[in-house]
Amino acid sequence: MIIHEHSTYLILGAYEYLIMKNSGKHIDVSRLFIYYNARLKDPRYQNGLWDGGVSLSRGVTALEEFGCCKESLYPFIIENINKQPPAVCYEEGIKYRIVDSMPITVNLNQMKACLAQEFPFAFALATYKSFFDAKRNGGYVPMPNLNDEQQNTKHGMHAMLAVGYDDYSQSFIVRNSWGETWGDRGYCYIPYDYMANGQFCKRSHTIKAISGDSHSRLQQDNQYYDPYGWIPDNNTNYYSESNYADPSSSCNSYEEPNYSGNYYG
Repeated sequence: MIIHEHSTYLILGAYEYLIMKNSGKHIDVSRLFIYYNARLKDPRYQNGLWDGGVSLSRGVTALEEFGCCKESLYPFIIENINKQPPAVCYEEGIKYRIVDSMPITVNLNQMKACLAQEFPFAFALATYKSFFDAKRNGGYVPMPNLNDEQQNTKHGMHAMLAVGYDDYSQSFIVRNSWGETWGDRGYCYIPYDYMANGQFCKRSHTIKAISGDSHSRLQQDNQYYDPYGWIPDNNTNYYSESNYADPSSSCNSYEEPNYSGNYYG
């Protein structure tokens, strides 16, 4: 059996980050719980569940209705992939529903403004053969050359999580879902011209507040968090001192932020 829950994994990355930001604790939440409920929202599964994946929007919708329980309460056991989680999982999950989320326009300024306010966003990107170069070149993803017949092989839409950006290298810092042996310890760097191009990036979404959570778009402490234990080493010169946007601005802003780099992850 193949597990197609990459969108779920990345949405939960943003969800866990927001919990970490407010509690100071990293809590693993149940991928299987949200993957089950997200498929319930998809018309493709009206005649029964199967392991066919979910979209970003379905994952967000499920988190808005059901929230999510801890991984320890409903661990990832592949045999349970199409089984409904027990009632206790829903009782816990309902306390932590998404109460504020929004789609992010595929626009460079809006994407950067969202990250500057410490809101990672999940997105779906068209990937080509050249995307896999990141596995062996330190995580750097080249701009697709659609005039090159060999590179013009589309591998479909792939969900990832944007966690930062760097103006020096003109690239977004992105968390992938293929494990720490891929790219730069599981991360990659995607050019602005690639990711902020509607020809390639079709959907993006961010989570801004969870029920029972004191955090909102108007309450930002501008503190650096590293919930996944990834901090660039001292030899990395692509990251300038983090400067954050005015807390009164929002992810809807199209004004150019006044900083050169921002990252967390």
